[in-house]
Amino acid sequence: EDDRGDGPAGSGRAERQAEMKRGAKRKKRSRKRLRRELQHRMDLTCELAQALVLNEGCDAADVYALARDIMPVPFHKVENVMRLKLLVSWFQQTFKATAAQPIDPAHGQHVIKVLRSKAGTRLSLVRAFVALTRSVAVPSRLVMALCPRPRLSMATSKRQRTGRPTKRSASAALGATGEGQEPFAAWVEVMVLQGKEMASTASGAQPTEGGETAEKQWAGHWVPLDPLGGSATVGNPLGVGTASPYVVAVGPGGHVCDVTARYVTRWSEVAKARHNGTDGWWDVFTLDPLRNGAAQWVAHEPHLSNLQRETFGYSMSADVTQAEDGDLDERARAEAMPTNAEGFRRHRSLVLGRHMARHEGVKPGTEAVGTF
Repeated sequence: EDDRGDGPAGSGRAERQAEMKRGAKRKKRSRKRLRRELQHRMDLTCELAQALVLNEGCDAADVYALARDIMPVPFHKVENVMRLKLLVSWFQQTFKATAAQPIDPAHGQHVIKVLRSKAGTRLSLVRAFVALTRSVAVPSRLVMALCPRPRLSMATSKRQRTGRPTKRSASAALGATGEGQEPFAAWVEVMVLQGKEMASTASGAQPTEGGETAEKQWAGHWVPLDPLGGSATVGNPLGVGTASPYVVAVGPGGHVCDVTARYVTRWSEVAKARHNGTDGWWDVFTLDPLRNGAAQWVAHEPHLSNLQRETFGYSMSADVTQAEDGDLDERARAEAMPTNAEGFRRHRSLVLGRHMARHEGVKPGTEAVGTF
């Protein structure tokens, strides 16, 4: 009976074999998820590197020198949104967009060419706008929508099973970029910056009457805009950009912030296409070193003026960055109630009891806000 599998021993052997098969399938799925996660991160890293190279061309010394001569004197200070709208209107009237052509973003020569000819592709003109504002010490960031290869998801699996084509990542398409194609959707964020003189006895400042020294205290906030879309896009985050799983803002010296939450209406919809954030790979090991390197660049780059060091340094200071991160987190938490059960899995503030693991719980005093 044991050999034929009809007795108790044969039944136990069959159960063990079935469990071994299930275990092998679980390991296979786990390896597949890990492989897709690594591919996703590698693709995202390549696209971020491309964005950093595009931004680097805006910070060259010869680019700043030419841009400063072109920039009208009334726009050497952008202290309110109204002046920023006037700047966008002037730029739209002065610079003209042309058909997309392959570009070489490895240096600032292409940006210089665009500044001199006052014509270029959409991406080139966005970079030119960033160079113009930075040249007069107005902090600005090159904002790009990144679309890396998606992680393992139900939508992707269904497309693969049915034979329908899957979406290519932006970095995979870089090699095919040509006429009418550009690798990234790009726009700008400009800091509307105000400064006031304050009496101080800090060393290094110029003394005033009475033996005191004058320091300038800065205050500002980031304003999104599309320099080619007109003044109507100023301050309207939903009027620029795309619903991408990653939107990064690259500032002077390569200071990078993840501002995705500012440009999406439903965070839970894009969160499922993002990396697994439990190990700190993105925030701690990728973005923080870039931010530290940008701070060193601002402090030691010889072609920057003192005013540029002050304004750029303020725009990437820890207080400003932490305040922005907190605001973006609040935006994500303020998302409306999802329309399907899957949306609750990645919602920042709402959860279904069925999705909670054994080791998870809610804070004491938490009340239900609705039924689903």
